[in-house]
Amino acid sequence: MWTWLASRDALAARPGSSGAARTTRMPAAWPTLLDHLIPADELTPSATQLQIDKRLWSEVLKDDDYARLVRFGCEWLDRYHPEGFRGLGADEREQLVLWMSQAPWEAPQRRFFELVRDHAMKLYYLEPVAMRGTPLERPPQPGGRSIDRVLKPRAMGGHKESRDA
Repeated sequence: MWTWLASRDALAARPGSSGAARTTRMPAAWPTLLDHLIPADELTPSATQLQIDKRLWSEVLKDDDYARLVRFGCEWLDRYHPEGFRGLGADEREQLVLWMSQAPWEAPQRRFFELVRDHAMKLYYLEPVAMRGTPLERPPQPGGRSIDRVLKPRAMGGHKESRDA
């Protein structure tokens, strides 16, 4: 059912077509979406627990096109339940998010999903608490990757191969 509804809406949708006035108020679906993408678990907090919703929203507001896309995406998510996206069950939310992730790139829902997910993940993993439970104690860069240490001798000529075959 969701696929049909989402496909129909994607064909008709255009970012900014709702005619909504520009506002700085965070859409109701925003924190629910971010917590769906980055939920809390036994080791790490959710996106909203780390204030990613607020931090990312302030970044979104700096770019009119990005803000228009986010408003459109949140309005689209809110269409499927009288209480909006947050009124849906976890499985129903997952179906909509999965559809967005697999929609054609030309669909505004896909662009919304890709941009928001990537931006949210970058902000989230900048926080040391987000790496709790992993073998990492800090972000892997700029200290380099372990693969770089393995490959360096070869790149420097440390493992010469015979080319006289």
